[in-house]
Amino acid sequence: MYKFLTSWFKGFRKLISLDLEFTSLASIDGIGTSLPNLQVLKLYCSCVFIDARSIEELQLLEHLKILTGNVKDALMLESIQGMERLARCVQRLWILDMSAEVLTLNTVALCCLRELHIMYSKISEIKIDWKSKEKEDLLCNSSPYFRHLSSIAIYDLEGPKELTWLLFAPNLKHLHVTSSGRIEEIINKEKGMSISNVHPDLTVPFAKLESLRLRGLNELKRICSSPPALPSLKNIVVEYC
Repeated sequence: MYKFLTSWFKGFRKLISLDLEFTSLASIDGIGTSLPNLQVLKLYCSCVFIDARSIEELQLLEHLKILTGNVKDALMLESIQGMERLARCVQRLWILDMSAEVLTLNTVALCCLRELHIMYSKISEIKIDWKSKEKEDLLCNSSPYFRHLSSIAIYDLEGPKELTWLLFAPNLKHLHVTSSGRIEEIINKEKGMSISNVHPDLTVPFAKLESLRLRGLNELKRICSSPPALPSLKNIVVEYC
């Protein structure tokens, strides 16, 4: 299939949109020169994982506006976030089988992120960075939260006892957390207060959340302690907790 696609790429130089989600494609070698006009590239849940080689290909796509993809390496994700033009294209991100002490997500770099899935990973801590590395002196240009992030799914995440960083997704509508055995609470009260002290507009947890699914969280004690939480909730499923 790989050989077929690389030769197939060359015949569609005017192509502007390519959806390869849920395919067995394992490489995008040659796509940068074969499809120079590409504006939309969807690789989510394919066998392509963004690495140094694929980043080089993606950088050749000067007209790219929308990217969905997968990443295993925390350093690769950091590299993507350090490339402003490329990072702003990311709308759907799947983090799979990642092992890291700290995973940093930058709300400025990933300003267009809409969906985030984290699966089968060992991550001790997830941190949010909202400062622009290119414009650290212009904080007014930096958003402290993910404006467009509306769906998060976390499955089999080993490490954290809480997910207070979710406060930085105030427009979240769908949250699924499954089989993450160490999680004791979704929003930690003390950490939540320290965040809201710095960012007062992040005071109400999950203000727009409509769907919440919690499954297989053996240590879960609470969702959050700060009313009025979950004012928009329409559907909640709690199983094996």
